[in-house]
Amino acid sequence: MNLLKIHHFSLSVKDIEKGIFFYKNAFGYKLTFQENDMENQIQSMTGIKKITCNIAQMKNERDSNIIELIEFKNFNNNKKIDYPIYPGSSHVCFIVDNLSTMLEKIYSLGAIKLGEITRFESGLCVYCKEPAGSFFEMEELKK
Repeated sequence: MNLLKIHHFSLSVKDIEKGIFFYKNAFGYKLTFQENDMENQIQSMTGIKKITCNIAQMKNERDSNIIELIEFKNFNNNKKIDYPIYPGSSHVCFIVDNLSTMLEKIYSLGAIKLGEITRFESGLCVYCKEPAGSFFEMEELKK
């Protein structure tokens, strides 16, 4: 097998600055790379002519995971996606110390809870959506 490691997780957002603000203030991610109006490279990768994007990568000191936020531009987006249940949609899961405290924090930053807090064998989980439109899950592990 030729896989070395996963480099990043990418989330599509409606507004790159709102996404950066949210992940910085909710989970302590720091901006490590940002490029606005990327054109040739994103057109080459997607195969979509005239598409552009703003892209940002962020890293947290607690782990080696990189979150990449991409705001795609110059395409028809008539579909409203309110839940991470459609093919191609995604979410990232954060393990948190205290789910109630983190819910208060994300609410203050404009995020919403999608469903109810749900108990699994591993602990309590909930899906959420942040103001720029990406989805995330928070999980408080059993102690």
